[in-house]
Amino acid sequence: MRTLRAQTPLHLVANEWLARGTFADQSFAVYAVYFDYRRRNNPEFRRELQRESRRAARAEKKRANEATQEYRKKIKEVVAVVNAEGFPSEASKREEMFMQCVSEGEVLSAESKWLRCFISV
Repeated sequence: MRTLRAQTPLHLVANEWLARGTFADQSFAVYAVYFDYRRRNNPEFRRELQRESRRAARAEKKRANEATQEYRKKIKEVVAVVNAEGFPSEASKREEMFMQCVSEGEVLSAESKWLRCFISV
């Protein structure tokens, strides 16, 4: 037994979505024209846009500065840890330490984990 159900023809559904899309496009275009009109003719609106742009630039500069400070702090921590361990004074022990570091670097490079040694402290 077949059930009867109301079906909307496909071309009507497509037209409905097309109309919605056209409305969205038109709304965007109207807003763009309105925004441009305000930008050109309203001095207070222009000033507010400039202020907002300056605030955003300052915030970005502050974030970049904080990131740089954090990076420098990590570098100082790593240098402090290395200095706390100390360096051997004898040439043979220095060479042994160097070879050990080189072999650790080769292992990390082979495992593709070499970047982690620079990032994590």
